[in-house]
Amino acid sequence: MDIPHQKRIQKLLKEIDIIDINDRSNLEELCKYVKKNTKNIFVGLHPCGKAYHYHTHDFYEVNYLYEGDCVNIVDGEKLYMTSGDFVIMHPGTFHTIYAESQSVVVNILVRASFFDEVLSSAEENGTSLLAGFMSTAKDKAYYKYMMCKAECVREEVEALMEEEWAGRFNRDMIQVSLFLSLICKLLRGEIKAAISGKQNVNSNVLMDILEYISEHYAVTTLNHISERFGYSTAHICRMFVKETGKSFSRIVTEIRMNKALTYLADTDLKMYEIARLLGYESHEYFQRVFKKHFGVTPFKCRQLDKETM
Repeated sequence: MDIPHQKRIQKLLKEIDIIDINDRSNLEELCKYVKKNTKNIFVGLHPCGKAYHYHTHDFYEVNYLYEGDCVNIVDGEKLYMTSGDFVIMHPGTFHTIYAESQSVVVNILVRASFFDEVLSSAEENGTSLLAGFMSTAKDKAYYKYMMCKAECVREEVEALMEEEWAGRFNRDMIQVSLFLSLICKLLRGEIKAAISGKQNVNSNVLMDILEYISEHYAVTTLNHISERFGYSTAHICRMFVKETGKSFSRIVTEIRMNKALTYLADTDLKMYEIARLLGYESHEYFQRVFKKHFGVTPFKCRQLDKETM
């Protein structure tokens, strides 16, 4: 790694440790949009200068660093990306990304059913690491991510973005063709790639549990989850610690706290009303949990948010 790039990476690592606690990304809306929409390919630019909360979802995600530098944290592993780098992640993989403000990160989201049905025959297309990633897409133990230098697909990435924003006739069909072309180029090219360790299919169960918690955060308990998904409470606790490094209760608290930020910023609800919506019987307890989690009281957080508007 050259010295200028090394310095930029160090700067990124410092910045990612002080992410604005008021960051309320539209992750939930994005996931719902993908789920309800009939498109197979979704293309957009990742916001730079901030990071999403550590998250997972039920579609494949490609990050293409069109310009600049970024740090992609995938299941706790830091991937340092420079211009032309390509990362593809399997559904259920926990990740977040932070890019310097002048960088351009292209997100390509791919519906899982499309990827699995059309592209998982990649074992017939060589023995590259990308082929290995794709051929295990539906296996019980799959690779979490594959990363490579991919300047060769810049043209396809540009065309995918153009089609997304122009919204012309037959856009979706053209985007599917462009994505297939992109994958084919990578499969036949002599690329140097890095591939993750394998992940057990239980992450799909965890993904379903996390989605359920996000929708029922006010009433979710460990016993409730155990009864609904048919796993013992001990197994669920082990699953969370093993695959996220966090306890079940901590995950629930994080989800509730992120919801609290939205209520504080977007409504004029009183603290006891927000506490009740989040599932806390005592608003004093809610405020203690919030301050411990974010370092400021809910009232101060709302005040700061209004000052920055």
